This record gives sequence, structure tokens and C-alpha cells, in this order.
Amino acid sequence: MAGQLSRTPIIQRDDLREVAESRLAEADHLAQRGYYAACVYLAGYAVECYLKYAICQRLDWDALLGAFKVHDLEGLLLYSGLDKELRGNADVSANFRRVCSLWSIDAADSVRYRRPSGFTSEGAKKFLSYINDPKNGVVVWLRNRTS
Repeated sequence: MAGQLSRTPIIQRDDLREVAESRLAEADHLAQRGYYAACVYLAGYAVECYLKYAICQRLDWDALLGAFKVHDLEGLLLYSGLDKELRGNADVSANFRRVCSLWSIDAADSVRYRRPSGFTSEGAKKFLSYINDPKNGVVVWLRNRTS
């Protein structure tokens, strides 16, 4: 029936974490070989997977449901239960906003619709730092809040 949220499991909770870590490694690999657009895309997808993992953890679900088959990082953060805590950390919050600005499907320069030639080595390095910075990286922060 149209309009219903899907309750069909789409991926196991632990698989989300494995996918996220794999996408981060792939993003680094691609950046080293000059595929900057793909690097940024996969790194953003890793953030999405970690947020979905956090949602499963918060709701004590073994699998992510189809209702969460979305790419809205802000919305996923809200449902993860980590929104208030993240917003309380100015540096991580700033990095999260930077990630969202490129990842957002509504942004005019979303990574999904941007020409690959619009990405540079410097831009990819910055994006990866927003995610991987040991002190203020979004994924580093999420790893520390999920088991």
C-alpha cells in the first residue's frame, strides 16, 4: 500500500558497520589514485552507514528497516538519538555540517550530481579530514558512541 513505511529488513546492523569501514578504506584508496569525486561520495556514504548503525543500536534492532532507506544525514542523525550530543560539540558539529553540505541531495552542488572534474585533491583531503580527524572527525566521533 502506498504511503506506508517499509518494515522490511534491508541490511543487518553489524553489516552496516562493516560496510562503513570498507567504504572509508575504499575512499582513501580512490583519493590516492586521483578519483576525488568517488572518494568523497564513498566517504559520505560511510557517514550515512554509521548513522544507520546508530539508529539500529538505539532502537535495539538487528537489521535496518526499509523505512530508513534514505540519504538525509540530518534526519538520520536525529533518529540516531545523537543529535543533541553532536550539536553540543562545536568542532564535530561544524564538520558534520560540512559533510552534509556536500552530501545533501537537495544541495545544488551535491556530490551525487557534481561533475567529477569539480573535485580536487585538496577538496577530497578536506572532506576526509571532516570525517577522519582523530579529535573532531564525524566518523571517529560516531565510532566512539556506538559499540
